[in-house]
This record gives sequence, C-alpha cells and structure tokens, in this order.
Amino acid sequence: MSAADVPGRAFLTADVFTDQPFGGNPLAVLPDADGLDEGAMQRIAREFNLSETTFVLPPTRPDCDLRFRIFTPEIELPFAGHPTIGGVLALVHLGRISPAGDGSPVRVVIEEAAGPVPVDILADGAGGLPRAVMGAPRRPEPVADAPARADLAALLSLPERAIADGALVASAGMPFLFVPLAQDADLDRCRPDAAAAARLLPEGAPSRLVYPMVVDRAARRVRARMFGAAAGIGEDPATGSAAMALAAWLAGIEPVLVPGTVAWTILQGEAMGRPSRLDLEIDLDHTGISAVRLSGRAVMMSAGRLISGI
Repeated sequence: MSAADVPGRAFLTADVFTDQPFGGNPLAVLPDADGLDEGAMQRIAREFNLSETTFVLPPTRPDCDLRFRIFTPEIELPFAGHPTIGGVLALVHLGRISPAGDGSPVRVVIEEAAGPVPVDILADGAGGLPRAVMGAPRRPEPVADAPARADLAALLSLPERAIADGALVASAGMPFLFVPLAQDADLDRCRPDAAAAARLLPEGAPSRLVYPMVVDRAARRVRARMFGAAAGIGEDPATGSAAMALAAWLAGIEPVLVPGTVAWTILQGEAMGRPSRLDLEIDLDHTGISAVRLSGRAVMMSAGRLISGI
C-alpha cells in the first residue's frame, strides 16, 4: 500500500510567521474537519500537542466563506492569529484558494467564534511564499486594569524595577495581559511563576495570558514573549491575536492621533529558538483605532493522515 492509499483524515503542519523552516509558530491544520465533534477536535489537538490546531469546516454564516475552530491542547479559543493565517495559507498550498496572478489581494472571510475575520491573500511576484493579511473580529481596546507592579514582577520572576509603566489587559477578540518591561535583558530573564499565576490570575480573571514586551518607540519595534499555561501553552513563539490586541496599547502611546497608518514590527520566539516576525498596521483617525491588520507568511512542513480515533 502506498502512502496515497492510506485511509484517514488528512492534516498538514506549517511554521507560521516565518519564511524559514523550523522557525515561527508550528500549527496543525485539518482541512476537512466536517463530521468531527468538539470532543474529537480537542483530543486531536492534544495529540498534536502544538500551541494550536485549526479545524476547517463549512461556514454557518452567509457572510463567511469558511469556518475555523481553533484548539490548544486544553481549550478551544474564540480567535487566534497564527491558526488563522496558517490555516488560510495551508488551503492556498492545497490549491483550494488561489492568489491572483496580478498581485491583487484575494479575500476570504473566516467564521470564528469571536466573529468574522477577513483575510487577504497576496502572491509574491518573485515566486516566494504568499502572504496573508488578516483583520480583527473586533476593534482592539483596553478591557481591564493590570495587577499591581509587585504582582506583575512575581508573575514573571523579575524584580519590580524591571516592570515599566502602562501594563493593562486589552483584546481584539482574545484578551491578553500586556506587561511593558524596562529593557531587553528583563525580557530575556522572564520565567513564569506557576504559583503566582494561580494566585493572581485565577479562572475568571480578565486574562490569564501574559505578554511581557520591550517597546522601541523610535524603531516602531516590539520584542515580546507570551506565556499561557492556563490555556495549555507554556510559551508561544508567535501570538497573532495578542499582536492585534497590542494595537490598543500602541495607539495609546502615540503623542498625537494623526489620521493615517502606523506600521510596527513584532519579534517573538527568539528565546525558544523559533524566531518569528509579525507585521502590524494600525489605521488611526482622530478618535483612535479605525482598523488593524496583521500579516505574515508560513512554511508548509509536513502532510499526513490521522488513521485512528477519528
């Protein structure tokens, strides 16, 4: 029997937010998930044991082209960036979505639990990897205050002096606790403290996903890490939903809200040996954020079939 004759349910894996194999954030994608119930999806995500697994389904809304359900090894997420971009680019790889030959964007709208997510696919004119540009299901906004400085330091096993001003919880469909740090060395020294997290971020907290970061305002660059043990993610190499929520924090540090587009680069995954680059664009008007877009590429890494338990 050849590999093509093996029965089962097809999957792909991809490294997302990178153009290099073994970089970025790994993702599993099941392009034909119709017929799987929630329990089966959760078991499959636990079997892959990646930060997320994307299950592609027919849409239930008339304004959407596809439906994605996204699972970590422990829970289902209402919205996530690298599973959205990686899932769409996996479908491009399979030939189910075709980029335009003239370089113009091709749009698909993905139904996720947090709402419809528009994604534009752009071909690389030089024959390189296509790029996906996604919007957010909701406008990024602050949603809660952060714990006290001493508590933030305890969460990350850092001294209080390492915690800069401005920590808050923000969301663009998925809430994150953003913790600005004083310098790069503080980011490198971060170690999540499980006991502190259990005490300070119990179930029901505004967010249990902690995003320490160092912001270079002059270069419009952010170095970041993301710890989410409560969601089954020890550390995440690239977190698209956090990058989109981060727009609320970044817009807040603009000295004057001048209408136009501001571009930021977010670097993540370096501490894990999986460097990732997330490109964020924020459209501003005199009232704040009018739109946000996140873009990236993905490298297809493997393909196969699940043959048991499905």
